[in-house]
Amino acid sequence: MLPGRRRPVKSGARLNVVIDMQIRELTIELLDTKGTIASSITVEGIPGEVAVAVSFGPGRHAVRLVGNETEKPAMKLLGKLRKDLWDDENVIAPMALNVKKGSDAVRGSAMRVQAAEMAEAMMLE
Repeated sequence: MLPGRRRPVKSGARLNVVIDMQIRELTIELLDTKGTIASSITVEGIPGEVAVAVSFGPGRHAVRLVGNETEKPAMKLLGKLRKDLWDDENVIAPMALNVKKGSDAVRGSAMRVQAAEMAEAMMLE
């Protein structure tokens, strides 16, 4: 029986489970043999990681998985509370090892040139 309506699931009926992780919503629909929705329930605010399990109660049951479908989200939600490692824009370039940064290298070479000029000037005096 599906919660809310308390009607038994008849032979040939289909159970449609839709998980929308973009808006964090779980929808379970009971489709009759004609394909029309006999009963439906929606759970809002599901956690970020979800495991789905379906139980048909005590007794023997034959269940067949008809198919599954995965699709990219149609809309792009902006305004995330925090970035995570899986964000496309959260790419950090690898840090170069044993390389001086541009401004430090210029400043260091300028200081060396100035020191060499000072040394040369002291020799001339």
